[in-house]
Amino acid sequence: MTNLKALPQDIISEVKNAVGELDKAVTIIFVGKDGACETCEITENLADDFATLFPDKINVKKLKLGDEELKKYGIDKAPALAIETQDGDFRNIVFYGLPAGHELSSFIEAIKKMSTGKNAIPVSDTMKEKLKKIDKPVKIEVVVTPSCPYCPRAVILAHNFAYENPDYIRACMIEVYQFPEIGEKYNTSSVPQIRINENTETLGAIPENMLYDTIMQALSEN
Repeated sequence: MTNLKALPQDIISEVKNAVGELDKAVTIIFVGKDGACETCEITENLADDFATLFPDKINVKKLKLGDEELKKYGIDKAPALAIETQDGDFRNIVFYGLPAGHELSSFIEAIKKMSTGKNAIPVSDTMKEKLKKIDKPVKIEVVVTPSCPYCPRAVILAHNFAYENPDYIRACMIEVYQFPEIGEKYNTSSVPQIRINENTETLGAIPENMLYDTIMQALSEN
């Protein structure tokens, strides 16, 4: 029996099947903080569990808020997880809060994307070309809850947008129960709630063209 700290034993085979065959080795960046942090330990344990299950393909880097190295990742809250290849390719794919419940699938798909370049929600070639032409900063925040079955699709698509143009696009999952101040800031009443550059909002697991249109709207308003 594999000694894990966060993942239940009865879903290990399911997780392994969902991850499948990885290509490039990846690093999960865990960000914690000093002082009170209710979900930091279990979030760190989740990262460690994936490294235990895939020792040849996944390792973990552990940082704290305030560390100089965090400037590379732009992470300002904890707990947080991010993923890069082991040769340092970071595509602005970030999780704020423990990706539990349905969001575990988002985390798995992010690992697959960084390792293989592919995952469950491919971006069309036409959209890839559009995304590469964006030359202004775009921050996509997807506010979720663990029990929301539609949220992972929104998170995965946002992360895939960032993957295509990491110089300008950043995508973050935000688990609203762990960061209630974000829910208050955005008056969150339903999820997935998608915020572009904090001001422009759309709701739901929308298709790629609608997410792109929302980004273009946000950029035109700034």
